[in-house]
Amino acid sequence: MRIRHEVIEIDLENKRVKVRNFDEEKDFWEHWDDLLIPTGASPFVPNMENMDASGIFALSTLQSGINVFNFIKKKKPTRAVVLGGGYIGLEMADLILKCMTEQHVKVFLKEKLVKFEKNAGGSIKSVITDKQTIPANIVILGMGVKPNAELATRKYHLQTTLQKGISGR
Repeated sequence: MRIRHEVIEIDLENKRVKVRNFDEEKDFWEHWDDLLIPTGASPFVPNMENMDASGIFALSTLQSGINVFNFIKKKKPTRAVVLGGGYIGLEMADLILKCMTEQHVKVFLKEKLVKFEKNAGGSIKSVITDKQTIPANIVILGMGVKPNAELATRKYHLQTTLQKGISGR
């Protein structure tokens, strides 16, 4: 395992990968017998209107969690919406409950996210579902993750599994 390195090219025929060393700003080839691609993951972010509104957070790193914490401390939001009920969504809901002075919890099941509405200043105003409009001044996207498989799938046409992981020989 190499820290601060990234595979930038895969040579399937010669069983080697081109690796970029960020510290030395050099690229080199590394040979392999069996190739495992631990892609990591990115948060699922819906492609919809007003995703650029200030106050919408998708979490994937420690720093993104710190950004939420700092936003809460600085902006002191009073209406939070957490989309998704997985681990990240529940952890962020717990953080919000600990940090916000008004604490009201409502759970909405079987609603489809339609879009986000922002105010004139560019901040999140509300979350619109197929059943209602929910006022919000902070939104946490805890809607799952997708593997970072672009290098293997786009350029090298390797197959992905049903869970969108990489498979192939």
